[in-house]
Amino acid sequence: MIFISCLILFKCYKVFINTDYTKATWIWNTEEIIGDEVQVIQFLKQESFNTVYLYIQSNLEVAYYKRFIKMANSNNISVYALAGDPNWINETKQVDDFCNWITSYQKNSSLEEKFKGVHIDVEPYLTDNWETDRQKSIESYQNLLIKIKRETDNTLTLGVDIPFWFDNVSYTSSLYDSGILSDWIIKNTDEITLMAYRNYADGANGINQIIKNEVLLANKLHKPIIVGVETQKLPEAHLSFYNKSPKYFKETLSKVTREYERFQSFKGFSIHTYKSYKEFIGG
Repeated sequence: MIFISCLILFKCYKVFINTDYTKATWIWNTEEIIGDEVQVIQFLKQESFNTVYLYIQSNLEVAYYKRFIKMANSNNISVYALAGDPNWINETKQVDDFCNWITSYQKNSSLEEKFKGVHIDVEPYLTDNWETDRQKSIESYQNLLIKIKRETDNTLTLGVDIPFWFDNVSYTSSLYDSGILSDWIIKNTDEITLMAYRNYADGANGINQIIKNEVLLANKLHKPIIVGVETQKLPEAHLSFYNKSPKYFKETLSKVTREYERFQSFKGFSIHTYKSYKEFIGG
């Protein structure tokens, strides 16, 4: 019986670290790579990460990014330029600054120093306008994503963080007709990280249920969906794995994998964040 239990757990763990899938994380404190890039890369390799969303602090020397990305690429870890703020839907200067920065960076970097893509985390529902004029906010958000896609290097993958409940948000626009917001984003970007912040897979409102619509649509459109999960401490305990064990965490993600591995659109997991996940597993 012990042998069988161990074998089942091993199979679950194998699914979780399947190298065909993305295993990503967000690094928001970019200064963590300064002087500690070797330790960061070692941890990422130890935990089988193959993708990093690295926040762009334009005041940092470009050399830090180049050194880290070159080291990451040599270890088969892709790096995306992470950026975004809810107010980006209202303030074009910040967006222009980011587009100009990433375009300049790519142009002046060697192949092994380049970002693979850009990863945008803009949450328009955190602005006041979302409640006072939602349709205008949505159109501004759509304009933003189109602008970033157009003005950054077209060799860069455009990834976007969205909440799972965008499949319940409709829009009507003179520019983009009408429809469901999550559908529009999946159609107009290269990949989606779906913020499915729950700490259980099964049952009502579990991860498997709340990601279904997006996975099915992405499958039809041949677009990748990466499932985002949380490890930070949050006021609502069910949103994060913070108080769960690493074993339970892996078993839960394996349940999601087994539910959706038959769909080509399902491409793995993003774990929020590098810092909190490291603390979560005692790293």
